[in-house]
Amino acid sequence: MYGSNYPNYGCNIFNHSPFWRIPYPEVDTQYFQQAALTFQALMEDASQLTNALADNTNLAHDIMANAQENNLQRVEELVQSTGVKGKVDVRYNPDGIHFEMSSHVSGVDCCKPNMAINWR
Repeated sequence: MYGSNYPNYGCNIFNHSPFWRIPYPEVDTQYFQQAALTFQALMEDASQLTNALADNTNLAHDIMANAQENNLQRVEELVQSTGVKGKVDVRYNPDGIHFEMSSHVSGVDCCKPNMAINWR
């Protein structure tokens, strides 16, 4: 920035000295790969749900109508009726509906695909 007329009086030892580097654990992809497989299953559920909404006018109507009446239990039942295998958390507002799918690997929350679909 200042050119070569200004000497570097400081030394950033954290960038240059291997002594100060934090050792990282060995790479183990087992959990990561299991989470990716689990995510694929969640994406299949997401596809199942969006296909049902796109193809079934009655289902889309019933979900919207029950959401407008704030009947969350019925909306969740309709979502499950699409054939999704996992749990889907549903939220809605006047602009649209939000679906959050989640799963666990080894008891740890691993992945959460979220979908937001506007209805106006």
